Formats: sequence, structure tokens, C-alpha cells
Amino acid sequence: MEAIANYVLKLVCGALVCGLILAITGSDGPGGKLRVMLCGMFLAFLAISPLREMDLSGLRYTDPGLAAQGEALAAAGTNQAKEAMADIIKDQCGAYILNKAGELGVQLSAQVELNPDSGAPVSAVLTGTATPYEKEALADYITQTLGIERSGIQWNP
Repeated sequence: MEAIANYVLKLVCGALVCGLILAITGSDGPGGKLRVMLCGMFLAFLAISPLREMDLSGLRYTDPGLAAQGEALAAAGTNQAKEAMADIIKDQCGAYILNKAGELGVQLSAQVELNPDSGAPVSAVLTGTATPYEKEALADYITQTLGIERSGIQWNP
């Protein structure tokens, strides 16, 4: 507590000295800006001078499990981001299929699966009724647009 009182006392005394110097000599006229700058630097030095005497080594917190926890949380966050991105890709691919089906006048639902390594779409399960022509047109679209091979397209009535 005494250290804090001494610190505050030094700051107040320094501010009073600077205030007196500037009151006597003025902050305008020749060298006025220099005096203001020097007083500011002096007060800044007084404010930060106790930092060089501080021993911060006692503030270090070393927990051997903390680094492992951090790595586990980072890995979990990465996995969660990958899963979220996969869900977005699946939803968008499904939306492309449904849009094309709508253009053809076909009512269906689409479920797209991704390659776990590359994240590219590899299969689509389409549920609904369609004519052979509509199935062919939709399969062409899926193959050309999404890169899913025909063997990866499955129709469920």
C-alpha cells in the first residue's frame, strides 16, 4: 500500500512542478511548445518508471495441461468449422439440384454426400418421381455442374 501512495505522490509532485514551470514561463512564445513537450515526457516517465522495478516472473502461470487443453480446443474448433463448411456445401449442392428439378417441373428432395478428405460432392440421393427424360436431364446437370459421377446418383421413388 505504501508503494502505491509513493507512486501517486510522485505523480502529483511531478504534475505540480510541470504546472508551475508552465505557469511561470508560459506555453506560448519562444520555446513554449518545447516546454510543454518536455513536461509531458517527464510526466510519462514518472508514470511508467515503476514498471522497470516490477518483478513479473511471479505472474507466470504454468500449467502443463493448459497447452494440451488449448490444442484440443483449437482442434475441436477446426473440426467444427470443417463440419459447418461441409453442411454449407451440402445445402448449396442440394439447392442447385432442387432449382434444376424445379425448372424441369419435378418435385423431389436431394441429399448430397461429400468426400471427407476433399470436401467435394461424391453422391446424391434423389427422392421423388420423374420421367426417364427428367431423370436423364437432371443426372446430366448434376454430373456437369457438381462433378458427381452418374454411379453416385441414386433415385428413390
